[in-house]
Amino acid sequence: MATKPRIALFGAGSGGLNAYEYLKCDYELVVFADNDKRKHGQMLNGFPIISAQELRDFPVDKIIVASTYGLQIHRQLVFEENIAPEKIIRLSVSLLKKANPLYYVAAFTVAAFWLLSTFLLAAGLLHWL
Repeated sequence: MATKPRIALFGAGSGGLNAYEYLKCDYELVVFADNDKRKHGQMLNGFPIISAQELRDFPVDKIIVASTYGLQIHRQLVFEENIAPEKIIRLSVSLLKKANPLYYVAAFTVAAFWLLSTFLLAAGLLHWL
């Protein structure tokens, strides 16, 4: 069996946790990184949280940016930390957010309304024929 690529997730918040859940089957997470100094030295889901400076020399295959500030973090890693751009992957913001259950309730309500309206309109037309 091939070994999974070793990754660092940049973003030790909800986006990073959501990305971890999404990626854990295909990648081996080694470390989280974050710009929030209060998080440095802490653990998240059993993984250490380090700074961007520490990330520069950390032995990972890819750095996956899991933050809504992805573009800014990408620039920081390339221009301030001298990390090769091809080593960095920015995730889509939509992958970082878990779906709100109310979205599904609202979508179902709208769909049900349109189905009921169509049925009533068809029934009304058939009645007049």
